[in-house]
Amino acid sequence: MKHRLICAFALWSVIGCSGGNFDVAAEDAGGDAPETCAAKNACGGCGALAVPPGTACGACGTLKTECNTDKESTFCPGDDRNACGGCSRLVPDEGTSCGVCSGGTNVCFGNDATKCSDPVTTPAPGTACGTCGTSTFKCVGSTTTACDKPDDRTSGTDSLYGAHDASVWTLSASGEPIAIGFTTQRDAAITEVVLSVVRYETSSYPLFGTMRVRLLRGTGPGSTDVLATVSVPGDSLPDAPGTLTVKLATPTSLLPKGTRVFVELLDQSERYNFGVFGGAPTGPAHLGFFYRTSSGGADPTWTEYTSADPYLAVGQNGCF
Repeated sequence: MKHRLICAFALWSVIGCSGGNFDVAAEDAGGDAPETCAAKNACGGCGALAVPPGTACGACGTLKTECNTDKESTFCPGDDRNACGGCSRLVPDEGTSCGVCSGGTNVCFGNDATKCSDPVTTPAPGTACGTCGTSTFKCVGSTTTACDKPDDRTSGTDSLYGAHDASVWTLSASGEPIAIGFTTQRDAAITEVVLSVVRYETSSYPLFGTMRVRLLRGTGPGSTDVLATVSVPGDSLPDAPGTLTVKLATPTSLLPKGTRVFVELLDQSERYNFGVFGGAPTGPAHLGFFYRTSSGGADPTWTEYTSADPYLAVGQNGCF
C-alpha cells in the first residue's frame, strides 16, 4: 500500500516535501510470487517437451528418455550399441580370451559377431607324440605346446618261445659258440634276455669261469655289431633245468621294430659245461638257432640247427 505524506512543518520549510511519493514497504506478500503454470509437463516444468520421458531412444531403440534437471527437456541416458557397434548381443563378448591354449582374443567380426584371433600354436594340443605315439601335446603356456611324455615307452617281455622241456645243445669250453636269432617285434631297447640253461660240472678244480652272453645286431650270427656283453659266473647258473635271466648293465639303444638280433652264448669255464634247453621247433618263424664249426683251419661257419628251438624271452623298454 502506498501512503502519501504531506510535510508542512515551518521549521523544515527549506525541505519541501509536499506532493512527494515514497515506497515505505514492499508488497504485502514480501517477495516474488511462486511460478504458476496452466498445466505442468511430464517432467514437472511449464514448457512443452519435444520428446516425452519414456520414449524409446538409442541407436538400437532399447533405452528410454529421461527428464533433464531443468524439467523442460529430456535426454537419452546412454549408447545401447554393443562393443562392435551393432545391436545384437555378442557371444562370446569382444575382448574375452579364447584359443587352443587361451592365448587368443575374441575380436569383432562385423557389427554383431566376434571371432577368435588365436596365435598359431603348433603342434596343436592333442597331437600324438612320444617314442611310441601314446602321449599327446599339451599347452604349457598361452601360445606354446609340448609333448606330455616324450619317452612313453613301457617295460614288457616278448616270450618268443615258451617250451624248455628238452636239451637242445651242450656248450663246452673247447667248443664253439651258439647263437639264438630273433627279430624285434616292436620299437624297443633290450634290457634283459631270459634263457633256459643248466650247468654240468666237469671238474672239481675251483676254476669256475663264466658263460659269455653277447647281443649282436646284423643279418647273421657272425655279425660284429655288438650291442651288449654280459659275463655270467658259471657257479650262478642253475644245476637243474630252469630259466636264467641275464640283465644288461645298460639297455641297448632303441632298436626299431624288425631289427635282427642274435644272442650268442660261449662257454669260458674250465669247470662247467652248459646245457641249453628248449623244445620242438614250433617257435615263431623268425626264431633261429645256429651253431658254429671250424675245421682244417678254415674260417668258422655258422649253420642253422632246425631240429629244435631254444627257450627265449626278451625283456624290453618299448612300445607295448
